[in-house]
Amino acid sequence: MKKSEKCNYRFTVKETGDGKPWLMLEPMDCELSIFKDLIVGLKLRDDMTIEEAQELSKRLNKDVSGISYTRL
Repeated sequence: MKKSEKCNYRFTVKETGDGKPWLMLEPMDCELSIFKDLIVGLKLRDDMTIEEAQELSKRLNKDVSGISYTRL
């Protein structure tokens, strides 16, 4: 049986211990069960600044309307 879920997430900027930015997917209105007890992050290029990461998160939050998955 197929199982599908969709939820609204937002991209937030976080910093590693050495000050490098990364993007975290943060649930807004619900949480996908596949992500339960997980932190989902995007590793950015090594030379990206915090300011560039913040701009990227703004663009993604504007253009990505949600996340979904289907388990086959």
